[in-house]
Amino acid sequence: VLGLAIGTRPDCIEDDTLELLKEINEKHFFWIELGLQTIDDKVAKIINRGYPLSTYIETSKKLKDSGIKFVTHMIVGLPTEEREDILNTAKCIVQSGAWGIKIHSLHIIKGTPLERLYNDKKFKVFTLDEYVDIVVTILKLLPDKMVVHRVTGDGKKDEVVEPKWSLNKRKVLNEIEKELKKRENI
Repeated sequence: VLGLAIGTRPDCIEDDTLELLKEINEKHFFWIELGLQTIDDKVAKIINRGYPLSTYIETSKKLKDSGIKFVTHMIVGLPTEEREDILNTAKCIVQSGAWGIKIHSLHIIKGTPLERLYNDKKFKVFTLDEYVDIVVTILKLLPDKMVVHRVTGDGKKDEVVEPKWSLNKRKVLNEIEKELKKRENI
C-alpha cells in the first residue's frame, strides 16, 4: 500500500477508531475525507446530514492533534444558502486545519427530497457564472498549502435534474480557470 484515503462522516470516528487511524498514519501516506457540506445546522437538516457542526469541529481537532491529514467536502448551492453562508463554510474549513478541500456543485437528482424542494420553488440553483464566481472567491481565501482536490462535481446525465451546466465538467473547469486568470491580472 502506497497510500490510503478513507471517506467518512465526522460522527463515525470514535476514540477506538482514531487509535487505529493513528497506527495507519504512522505506516502509510494517509488522509481522512470528512463530509461537512455546510456549517449551517438548519441547512444540514434539510439535506439530512445527520450530525451538528460541533461534531465536525471536535473530530477535525482530534485528527489535527493526532497528526492525521484530513480533507473536507463542501457543497456550493445548497437550499437557502447565500454567498456569505458559503464563504463562511469555506472559512470554517480553513480554520479547522484541514489539509485539503473538495468543493462540489449541488446536483439535484431525480426522485430525491431535494428534487421535491426544488420543484416546489423552495430554492433556486446557481447559474454557471454564479458558481464560478463563488468557487474562485473560495480558492482565493484558502491558504497556499491547502490541497484543492476538487472544484466541481458531476452527476450521471440521466439522473441530474439541475443544474444542467454541471454536466459539462470540462466547461466548468475551463470557466474557473479563466476567472482565476482574470482575477490575477486585475
